[in-house]
Amino acid sequence: MGTSKNPCPTSAGFGSLGLTGGSDAAGRIVRISDHLKRLSAHGDPLEELGRVIDFEAFRPVLVVALVAAVDSRS
Repeated sequence: MGTSKNPCPTSAGFGSLGLTGGSDAAGRIVRISDHLKRLSAHGDPLEELGRVIDFEAFRPVLVVALVAAVDSRS
């Protein structure tokens, strides 16, 4: 892939969604926001899961894991 100035590895696939490009972060945020609105309008699978699964039940476990990961880096 070569070198990239994008520090967010999860955005690697956004090019196919038309979410890359532009010279400023605000423009990218607007495009991502527009994409999320279109996704919601067409039935976002994560929104459907959110109606069925109480993800907040996992928060304590995730917080502990996050703290442990941060602590291991220092």
